[in-house]
Amino acid sequence: MKDIQISQHQNAVVLASLTQNSANQQADLRRISRQLSSLAAQTDALQKSVSPLTTSSIPHHLNYRARVVRRKTIATLPKPFGPVSVGGAPLSPAPASNPGPG
Repeated sequence: MKDIQISQHQNAVVLASLTQNSANQQADLRRISRQLSSLAAQTDALQKSVSPLTTSSIPHHLNYRARVVRRKTIATLPKPFGPVSVGGAPLSPAPASNPGPG
């Protein structure tokens, strides 16, 4: 009987400790949540205040040549004839065209 009482007392101590740890973790979680909300609000405020600066920091005196896009003419390739591989499939050789008796 004495062993059961000792065990119950130990379990009560462990339960009290776990309950206290849980309360501490919940308090930490609430504190971190408040800090995160505050940080998000500060980040939003900074982004709103910095946005006009980033668009105005682009220099207006860019070299005209740097802005010109040079177009290259692409030589037209001849259209393929015979069987065409799609997706890398091997092809059998194209049948030879034999003029039949006519």
